[in-house]
Amino acid sequence: MHVEENDSNKPLFENDHCLITAKGEIIQKSGEGFPGRTISIISEEEPEAAVERFTEAFKQLERQVVDTLDSIDFGKPAEELDKMRADLLDTISKKDAVGDFPGLIKKVEEAFENEKKTADEASAEEAPKAEEAEVKETEAAAEAEKPKEEKAEEPVKDEAEEAKSEKPAEEKAESADTEETKAEDTDDKPADAESEEKEESGEVSHADILKEAEEVVEAGHIQKARAFFDDLPNRLTNAPELEEAEAAEFQEKLDALKKKFEEKQQEYQKKQEERREKNFTFREELLARMQRIVDNKHWHKQGEVSGIQRKFDNVRPLPKEGVEDQDTKLKSLIAVFDENRVQYLVEARQKEEENLIGKLATVEKVEQLTAKSGEETEDWEALSQELEKYFAQWRKIGRVPKDREKDLWERYNTARDLFFQKRMDHDPKFKKTVDKSVEKRKKLIEKAKSLLEMEDIAMAARQINKLHSDWKKQGPVPKELNDQLWEEFKAASDAFNERKSENMDTIREQENENYKTKQELCAKAEELANSDDVKGSPKEMEKLFSEWKKVGPVPRKKSNPIWGRFRDAMDKYYKKRRAHFKEMKAGQQENLEKKRELCKQIAAFAEEENPEEHLPKVKELQEQYKQIGFVPIRQKDKIWDTYRKACDTFYNALRGSTGGGGGGRRGGGEQSEERKLTSEIFKLRKEADQLREKILKYSDTMTYFKPNKKGLKLREEIQENIDKSEKELEKKNTRIEEIQAQINELRNSEEG
Repeated sequence: MHVEENDSNKPLFENDHCLITAKGEIIQKSGEGFPGRTISIISEEEPEAAVERFTEAFKQLERQVVDTLDSIDFGKPAEELDKMRADLLDTISKKDAVGDFPGLIKKVEEAFENEKKTADEASAEEAPKAEEAEVKETEAAAEAEKPKEEKAEEPVKDEAEEAKSEKPAEEKAESADTEETKAEDTDDKPADAESEEKEESGEVSHADILKEAEEVVEAGHIQKARAFFDDLPNRLTNAPELEEAEAAEFQEKLDALKKKFEEKQQEYQKKQEERREKNFTFREELLARMQRIVDNKHWHKQGEVSGIQRKFDNVRPLPKEGVEDQDTKLKSLIAVFDENRVQYLVEARQKEEENLIGKLATVEKVEQLTAKSGEETEDWEALSQELEKYFAQWRKIGRVPKDREKDLWERYNTARDLFFQKRMDHDPKFKKTVDKSVEKRKKLIEKAKSLLEMEDIAMAARQINKLHSDWKKQGPVPKELNDQLWEEFKAASDAFNERKSENMDTIREQENENYKTKQELCAKAEELANSDDVKGSPKEMEKLFSEWKKVGPVPRKKSNPIWGRFRDAMDKYYKKRRAHFKEMKAGQQENLEKKRELCKQIAAFAEEENPEEHLPKVKELQEQYKQIGFVPIRQKDKIWDTYRKACDTFYNALRGSTGGGGGGRRGGGEQSEERKLTSEIFKLRKEADQLREKILKYSDTMTYFKPNKKGLKLREEIQENIDKSEKELEKKNTRIEEIQAQINELRNSEEG
């Protein structure tokens, strides 16, 4: 039977986006629109480190995609946009990285879809490239300075505008011929013949001029509007003369449109300036990143450097000043990087060759140990520990040349697998451990299946992740059986994930309900924390936390904030309790001094000639002693012994003054009974004081445990001890009251 320590179906590492098999294969998980694939084989580093490397590569890919989307002109023809989209998706799908590929693909799809719908609007709002704007501004200025005769020529329109506003020459001619024929047939001129004659002669009406002016201003095309107003004098020369009132009205409307255009032009120029400054700042940030790479000697970051250079070169528009200095600085930094990277690559290759030698030596030792093991092996545990040292050594050695990596990894796996197979066959203790691992995995499978019936899907979704984590922690299993177990576990997980996908709305509802419940618990905890009454038992706060643990998960984005709120309330509550008990300790020393003084007074009365006269005073002092609060716990037993000795001294003197065992006003039997009861009550009071100190100590200790998993478990244990001590204290107080009643009854019978 073949056994692997990390068999092929037990991932060395797994998260939401990838898994690493025991053979070191890093596999991207598939998702919507993304098939996933094996991207690499690792053998030279810890799985977590490898994943971190590929995760960083995905972050760079995300930045690249975002930059590409930002730089695309979505006003281009649909065919070009489709090609850009296909190229970008192809780049994403081929990237060797670990991350949310389905989400990134969806982001690209949505970007192209949304931009297609709003391309016309975006083109109206988005400013053209800085170079184009400057060229057009220069042309417009030159046009304005030309003599009037030269300005008579119509401004150049783009092809799309010409296609919309002008008919082809042949179509115009055909149209003219048709109209002329119609006029001859009817012997009358058409209604618009006059306007056509005006159009052919270049004459335009003032109403048409205002209409066109309004259209170009409202459209927001700054360059077209500027060209229109620059050419306006030419248009007006071809317009018919107006009466004075009409001319004033026309000029008023035209001035209003000019003012509106100037405001839009100023706004456009302001946005352009802001955009230039923003782009300049962005290039400064890229330079800072490049500087850090050079300063930290990260010569391995060729991909990041290429990305920096590409972004640096593509960002537009830019201000006129400072750009050359930026270009010079980047060129200098890249030169330093390129020069040092050559040496880095040489050294890296040498290091890989050294690592190859180290790993070859390690795998040979593993093979030798495996060959030595077998039926005669006595101490499998010692042999396994020695082998584990070589496994650890293997993991510490860095990467080897890529062309040798796969063969070396397979050789290492073969030797390791063979050892565990032999141990399974010849080590009964190890076989027992494997059998336990099998049973644990079967239980995990049953738990995974039970999640399909769980009503709280949100809670089940959290539990499935924990089950996967527990699965990876289990010990080795025979490969043949592991394949079967893994398939069962995976099938249950997939079935639940399908249920989860179909009930995402329900999960969100449950999580939101849980969030509301936890908000209510937070409010109650904060009310306790803000209360001045913190000296009592912390049962109420513990009860709130117990309820908190029973509430299911909340939306992930709200999980940490809501827990932080509840934890802060608990911390505040226990902090106030600590302050309370600290204050109590300060008063305990004062209580100790008071008790010492009472002990001195009781002992002094024993020296008097007639102690019986001072008995009422001694009883009063004893009552005062009982009313005084706690003393420092280290002094508790000592002051109690002092008090008991003082009382014994006084009552011995009292008995001596009344004639010894049979003298005095009471009979010997009554006096003996009272002494017995008095002795018992002293003992009970001492034990009660000890219990009070114990409860206080427990309560004080509880305030120092943090509200985490371990701290809260300790609090629960201490609370159980407090409850037990309080019950014992209640019993002793009841007994003290009973004895005191008996003593009073004896004294009353004597006086009667």
